[in-house]
Amino acid sequence: MKAVRILLVFLIVGILLSGCTDKTAKNTEDVQKLLMKLKSYRCDVVFAVTNNKSTNVYKAKHLYKFPDQYRIEILEPSELKGQTTIYSGEKAYIYHPQLNTYLMTQNYNNSLEYSSFVGAFIESFKNNGGARFKLESFQDRQCYVLEIPIPGENPYRALEKIWIDAEGVIPVKAEILDKNNKISAQVLYENFEENPKLEDSLFQIEDK
Repeated sequence: MKAVRILLVFLIVGILLSGCTDKTAKNTEDVQKLLMKLKSYRCDVVFAVTNNKSTNVYKAKHLYKFPDQYRIEILEPSELKGQTTIYSGEKAYIYHPQLNTYLMTQNYNNSLEYSSFVGAFIESFKNNGGARFKLESFQDRQCYVLEIPIPGENPYRALEKIWIDAEGVIPVKAEILDKNNKISAQVLYENFEENPKLEDSLFQIEDK
């Protein structure tokens, strides 16, 4: 009976441990599978853009739906609160609360704002056929860091690095580097929700 009880304890512990580690990334293949399976996401971001003179910090909400629908809503600073950009693979429209209208913008997919989306990284990942991987700690988390060149000729968008939490297997940080390997933008992803159901109407402009 004692042997049976010991066996039962080992079985219960094994089940509990397998449940806790089921989503843990054990290797780079797990991270690649995550990227391939990410069809939508919603999260809050802290987006810091650096130029030669200063660094500007924005808080925003990201929404992404495969393959090429993006929405970013500015939360801070207060003077930009409510500014919303919608991009659906061809044209980008920016809603300006002060004007109460949408204005079209050109070459949005060549902007730092576009590169801040995890969806944009996935697109580069697929088009380039892979990325360089390494392990690194970030905020007491063990992360896989993926590095991949960004296509195009924008000197401020030459390389992107993204940190994937190995335990939760979710993006936690990204950096966009310029042609001189200096950070042009840094993104922190918070409250990341993978594969939520997002209605197409979220990515369509409204009549104003």
